[in-house]
Amino acid sequence: MSSACRPRGKTPPRRAETEGGQSLVEFALIAPVFLLFVFMVIQGALYINAQVTIDNVTREVARAAAICGTQPTYDYRGQGAAPCSTVVQRQVDTNILPRTASSPLTIAVCSASIPSNGHCSSGFEAPTAVGQQVEIDVYYTYTFYLDPLLGQGGPTVQVNSSARVVAQQ
Repeated sequence: MSSACRPRGKTPPRRAETEGGQSLVEFALIAPVFLLFVFMVIQGALYINAQVTIDNVTREVARAAAICGTQPTYDYRGQGAAPCSTVVQRQVDTNILPRTASSPLTIAVCSASIPSNGHCSSGFEAPTAVGQQVEIDVYYTYTFYLDPLLGQGGPTVQVNSSARVVAQQ
């Protein structure tokens, strides 16, 4: 409307005054979806971090088990002579995610009696001969961080990793 045709003393309302409520409603509709998306991306990154950490622990435990092998005690990386099972446990404690009652960690090392399915169930069984295969299986229960939404009963996923090495000593 040109200024010549407009009645005197009346100015049209500005856009910001008329659409303030509309933008608030749009934000209220979009914000939960956006925040849920951001939360899912963060949760996915934490899950991937857990898987990578479990893979790293499995490699370190496999390396320690292969090196200490059949020797009753072994000095691994200058940490002092200890039984092979203790050396393996040190590698777990050095490299693992924090463990809680809801996120337990199980390490299974077997050598002489590797099951036909290729996975150890539990415990530590040191190799008895050089060149013997050693199977390392790590099982970790990952708990999703949904406590604010679902309480303590959030969903869990089993994160597994396996390695097979040959006893070197």
